[in-house]
Amino acid sequence: MKTKIKVLLVVGVALWSAACMAQQNSVLLTGANNEEVAEKVEYQDTAIDVVLNDLATQAGLNIHIDAKILETIYGPDRKPLRVVNIKWRNLTARQALVAVLDNYGYVAIPDPNTKVVRITIKDPTVQEPLVLKMVKLEYTHPTNMVNLIKPTLSSRSQIQADVRGNKLIMLVTETEFASVSNIIARVDTAVPQILIEAQFIETAKNPKSIKGIDWTGTLEAQNFTFGNGFTKGTTSTTVPGTPSGASPSLPSGAPGAGAVSTPAYSASTVMDTVFGRANNLDTLTGGLSVDTVRGFYPHAAFLSADGVKAVLSFLNTENDTKFIAQPRAVAMDGTSVELSSIRNVPIFEEEQGNVQGGIQQASTVKPRYDLGVRDAATGRETILNEVGIKLLVTPRQVGKSDIHMDLRPEVSAVEGVERKLLGGKVNESPIFRRQKLNTVATVPSGNTLVLGGLVTDEISKAYNKVPVLGDVPGLGLLFRKDSKSRSRRNMLIFVTPSLVTDGDFQPTPSDFLKTKPQFPPDLDEPAWDTGAPASKYRPLF
Repeated sequence: MKTKIKVLLVVGVALWSAACMAQQNSVLLTGANNEEVAEKVEYQDTAIDVVLNDLATQAGLNIHIDAKILETIYGPDRKPLRVVNIKWRNLTARQALVAVLDNYGYVAIPDPNTKVVRITIKDPTVQEPLVLKMVKLEYTHPTNMVNLIKPTLSSRSQIQADVRGNKLIMLVTETEFASVSNIIARVDTAVPQILIEAQFIETAKNPKSIKGIDWTGTLEAQNFTFGNGFTKGTTSTTVPGTPSGASPSLPSGAPGAGAVSTPAYSASTVMDTVFGRANNLDTLTGGLSVDTVRGFYPHAAFLSADGVKAVLSFLNTENDTKFIAQPRAVAMDGTSVELSSIRNVPIFEEEQGNVQGGIQQASTVKPRYDLGVRDAATGRETILNEVGIKLLVTPRQVGKSDIHMDLRPEVSAVEGVERKLLGGKVNESPIFRRQKLNTVATVPSGNTLVLGGLVTDEISKAYNKVPVLGDVPGLGLLFRKDSKSRSRRNMLIFVTPSLVTDGDFQPTPSDFLKTKPQFPPDLDEPAWDTGAPASKYRPLF
């Protein structure tokens, strides 16, 4: 940016001489400020040369009209082809002369040696000289103004933003500068400020009633087993079999005493009964084995069951909750503002360890506070584990005192924990409850917009009883159970926009720059000094 500014300055110096010449012509023709003002300048069907000579005489100028002008204003009959019809008020003779020259496309070229001004036809190919202009902006950022003005300039004009001084540096013609000044005057204005006051009110009511005796643990999914356990057995086979001793062989070759024989295979079987519970689990082991040698094994068997279980309930509970938040902020017109009071709930992620030297390293668990998801429709990103209240408002003044608002309120909270068995491990993850409401509305300044409808009402009833016994009058109360619960939530959002005026601000005097900071003196504390709370008898410092 500094290089561009230097280039503009160099070009401005180079064109300074041409600008000075144009300025001399302007000063020569407009005259001094104290020149006498004529009450009226009036000509009716008067030739152009007569008007020019008359105005030059009144202005005290010596002019010479180019022959080209005289040739073009008279016809063959010596009658003027172009006449002047003007009726002006409160102008000097020099100002009237400049206006007539500009109107008919003429130019005045002064000669400093002879002090004679030559009036001739303006050359259409001659371009208006460039001048260097600097404009300080009051409210608008210079970069935004450059983007707005640059398309209106010619190709040889230049404009650059000075961000440090909030200025515009331009190399433009006087005509372009007049147009640019008009744009700046209309655009560089104070932007309205809008006060946004919001109020969040959430009420929750959770009554619950449980009465009776629940026999579900006894009469539902009751496990029955018969026997004292189950029989298991193992058999081991040896090939070739185990050698066995015998009598020596006889002369005929038959086996006799002292001979050793080895059968093709030998087998041994072991039978056993497991009593009690199987594999240290809570399920009973039952079973009865039939043995062809010993008959029933074990010899005694029993019918086993889980046992009698009942739950007695006689309780009413009720939870009432009320949540109020009142954020407020001042926003520029058309600028988004976010009012939020949130907290981040960590979500733990397990990262597998690296393999080093053929050994799997231990995994690490790290908390994550910015687990986000992007909405494909709106392009907005929502942080899932960010809970609390949020209000995103984009206010814009419409009309004289109305305010157009784009509202995006959101209320979120942690509602519970979800557990899933994945890979043999129990994994837990929080459950988030989110309430959103997106709307666009126009509200008069100072009035309140009420947003509602975020109501959830859940009613549940349950009734358990033992058939026949639960219907006995009086006694049936011991064999039935009923429960009722209700969860109701209601969210109301109040938004009040107000236009901020200069009178709403209150000045606060400050003498910070006139005073020096004060620091407590360094004291040598005794060795027996303690951190007990300070009192009027024992100061802390």
